[in-house]
Amino acid sequence: MSYGFLPEFVGRFPVLAKLSALTPEQMVHVMTVPRNALLKQYCALFEADGVELQFTMAAVQAVAAKADAQKTGARGLRSIVEASLNEAMYRLPSWREQGVTHILVTEETIVEGQLPRLFPDPRDAETCDAASGCGDDACGTCADKADDDESVAATA
Repeated sequence: MSYGFLPEFVGRFPVLAKLSALTPEQMVHVMTVPRNALLKQYCALFEADGVELQFTMAAVQAVAAKADAQKTGARGLRSIVEASLNEAMYRLPSWREQGVTHILVTEETIVEGQLPRLFPDPRDAETCDAASGCGDDACGTCADKADDDESVAATA
């Protein structure tokens, strides 16, 4: 005995499946956990230019929240990250020449369109000697790059 459709009916009946939208937590998982996760791809892209890229957990959650608000789901994640890092990718070669070795994407980068934080910050090179340190917490050279009270979500 066998079960299933008669060969004459296969492909003739429309098959509809309703999918529920991903939650922001699921989108964070999609961006960070799989082997070829979106953020890991961007980290590898920046690493190819000799600069380490990291995302704060708040930044990753902001990407997920933005995709959820736009109702684009997981398909919209790449375009949101791409738009947020477009200027940084354009400036990356000149930043590398200025000595930048690390880029930290924060929530402000995603939400407000600000540039990511650079370490060491080339704008502080004139006022701060990294060896002695100026002690200014606002200085990108002296501030601890992992000083944020939020965890770093993804690295290459």
